[in-house]
Amino acid sequence: FLLVFMYICALMCAMELGRSSNPDLNAFFGSVGDSLYTHFMVLTLEGYPDVVAAAATESWLWYFYFVGFIMFSSMVLMNVVTGIVCESVINTANNEEIANHVYAQESVKFREVLTTFLESQSYDLSQEITFGQFQEIIHCRPVREALHTLDICLEIEDDQLFQILDEDGNGRLDFDEFVMSLLRLRGSKDTMHSLLVQGDLIKGSQAMMARLREIEEDLQTGSRVLCDALQSRLTARVEDMLRTHRE
Repeated sequence: FLLVFMYICALMCAMELGRSSNPDLNAFFGSVGDSLYTHFMVLTLEGYPDVVAAAATESWLWYFYFVGFIMFSSMVLMNVVTGIVCESVINTANNEEIANHVYAQESVKFREVLTTFLESQSYDLSQEITFGQFQEIIHCRPVREALHTLDICLEIEDDQLFQILDEDGNGRLDFDEFVMSLLRLRGSKDTMHSLLVQGDLIKGSQAMMARLREIEEDLQTGSRVLCDALQSRLTARVEDMLRTHRE
């Protein structure tokens, strides 16, 4: 639409201003091509004062023409940009909604598969899963097929995978933690390096938390010792004051 509008304006200016004896107007509007380029230059606000000043030598009404052209063209460009941005936002929101819906369906199906398999193998879902049980589960064919369906990487060692799943580092996984941790690795089949980096980050986080717990225990022990020492000194001081008062 904007190109058609510019072409109509360029054609009109070429007919009205291109025939002028003013050499500047001939340079700006001498042909339809020159007029179209001049309108594009005005649209981008590049040198438009010279164009408007040259056109004003014919009539002062051309001031209003170019002001109106700039305002209308800018409004059209703004609407185009706004439309593109809104369309992009809407498409992104729709894609995220579809992806979330697919993820929810796959999560429910994956939980059903694991629940059915573990119950068929007489696992108690209320009990926590140890590393040995994890190895038995992870190497069963139905479970591996379900993991491949979700593109979960199984190319790393069992202990590394278990460590990635066991974020709290207690060496055990309850059923919900087991399922949610596996779903968190969805799509990791082609990004094994990032999976290993995630494992290193979890290992570092666990080491940091262990160190923080040690520091907390040390602080608690130190504070108890300090309180006991202060209490002993305060008791001794009070006894000395009472003994002095009696004397």
